[in-house]
Amino acid sequence: MRRVWLAVALALAVLFGALTGWLFVWPAITPPGQVDAVVVFAGKRARLTEGVRVVQAGVAPVLVISDGGRPRSRAGRTCRNPPPGLRVVCVTPEHSSTAAEAAAFAELAERQGWRSLALVTSAYHVRRAGLLLDRCYGGAISTVAVPRPAGPGLAADALHEWAGLLAAVTVQRGC
Repeated sequence: MRRVWLAVALALAVLFGALTGWLFVWPAITPPGQVDAVVVFAGKRARLTEGVRVVQAGVAPVLVISDGGRPRSRAGRTCRNPPPGLRVVCVTPEHSSTAAEAAAFAELAERQGWRSLALVTSAYHVRRAGLLLDRCYGGAISTVAVPRPAGPGLAADALHEWAGLLAAVTVQRGC
């Protein structure tokens, strides 16, 4: 009987690992063509760097940055002093959460008449950010996943995203 329980535990661990990889390490992405704006969720420095690169590559005429409710962040500083030649629009969500950022991006897109967005965020964050943005925004969304370097924080990021995604699909169902 002990072998059966070990086999079941091993199978569940393998399934959990595979699902974690599929959801947060190698998420499905939709590379952007031409879009109305590139939106960058607050957080890791690499997100903002990638958002700037995508706009400079000609994907969109405007970069929209969330400061995550933290005006003194790198994103906040970029809002006050944008790179030369780059049109930057900044949003400060009502509170510091992915859901609030998605709502702020969607509200701005509606006011501006934007019909397509490129979402830039960390690979582990693509599923939840995309789900929440899709709930709030009626236009087309493409995704750019910024890879996360392997390291000690990867497990913590994955656990955080598991919790956030489970909450988003169960109790936090609105925009």
